[in-house]
Amino acid sequence: MTTRKMVILRTFVGKTSKKSYCLKKNATNPYLIRQFKIDDIVNSKFNKTWNFQLDKDLATKSAWKNICNSITRKQIVIIFKNELI
Repeated sequence: MTTRKMVILRTFVGKTSKKSYCLKKNATNPYLIRQFKIDDIVNSKFNKTWNFQLDKDLATKSAWKNICNSITRKQIVIIFKNELI
């Protein structure tokens, strides 16, 4: 199902927007880690006509988690609604 009136985004957020690579113990290749500052998401140019609501991610309980000893983030759900369309 698609709609132009609502977007549901489940993503990682932290105190800063960050892109980093993490190499876990015994791994052969690093993997990309991305997180976003909530303000960077909700205040971006394309969101000017959208209202938003922040919700707790039920799977992770939006608990803060330290990743690779340098990144602290949590997972949240952001629901955007556009009442103008």
